[in-house]
Amino acid sequence: MNLYHFCDPIHQPFAHAGRVGTWEPDPSPGICAECRRARQRRVAPLILEWLPGYDVVGDFTWPGLNDEVVVSQRVRDFLEPRIAGLTFHAVEMFQNPRVRRPARVTRRTQPRVWLPYEGPPLWDMNSAVLCRLDTERSGVTLDRVCGTCGRELYARPPFDTRHLVLDPSSWQGQGIFHVQEYPGWIFCSEGAKDLIEGQSFSNVGFALDGEIPE
Repeated sequence: MNLYHFCDPIHQPFAHAGRVGTWEPDPSPGICAECRRARQRRVAPLILEWLPGYDVVGDFTWPGLNDEVVVSQRVRDFLEPRIAGLTFHAVEMFQNPRVRRPARVTRRTQPRVWLPYEGPPLWDMNSAVLCRLDTERSGVTLDRVCGTCGRELYARPPFDTRHLVLDPSSWQGQGIFHVQEYPGWIFCSEGAKDLIEGQSFSNVGFALDGEIPE
């Protein structure tokens, strides 16, 4: 069975957003002096800032680098009863006070989603399921554990040549999950991918990452 991760399909005519919070701890303790990784982590609520370019909100919105996904009420209603372990948190929105809706739309006016928000209900979707890779077959090795912040640091193969293999003993058939060695991304099984694609949800993509042994 193939292993995928969710991704922004890019170049789609749907509204883009950036994330501006919320982060923990606050204020930030900065960068770990030993491993040079940020010590903050993003926690609920996810705060979005809509970017200029498009004003149509898709079923999926990508405020991070494929490590955050916001979904419409339609997606939540479909996935929540079908895929175990999913969590949905309310989304908040921010708009720079200097950015104001124009009184008159001209050809120079860039479309964007304006506040107060009038679109469909949106949810910060994540999974509470954490799996592991078969590190030997995936070519992923634990390099070291940071002695300061305790983070596991892995040596990983290049993205364009990697073939990740899930450790089947850590997976109980869940459709959407995280992988400990790649904690930022949201992975899914081939079955979950087919289920989502069958609904023709907008603005969602999948990248083939490897396999789940059967």
